[in-house]
Amino acid sequence: MRARLSLERQLPVLYQSWHERLVALVERMLELNKKKHSVPQSGIAPSELDRLERHIASTDREIDECVYELYGITQDQVSPAAAYGPPILMAGDQS
Repeated sequence: MRARLSLERQLPVLYQSWHERLVALVERMLELNKKKHSVPQSGIAPSELDRLERHIASTDREIDECVYELYGITQDQVSPAAAYGPPILMAGDQS
């Protein structure tokens, strides 16, 4: 019983940590995409565009990993689903 109470007290702290991490990652993603799209493609050096795209992809993977950790999803569970790519929503789909 004592261990359960200890865990219940820790959960809000754990979720706060995930929340803060996700917020920071999402803010980074928004800032990177803002930079990428603020300059016309012809006005940005190819090396800078490549760097931004790599940083965006890296941040996207970090967000995915944080969500997998939050929900206890293992890499074995992720790989088969990732092979199909993200879900495609049809117009009017509320999913």
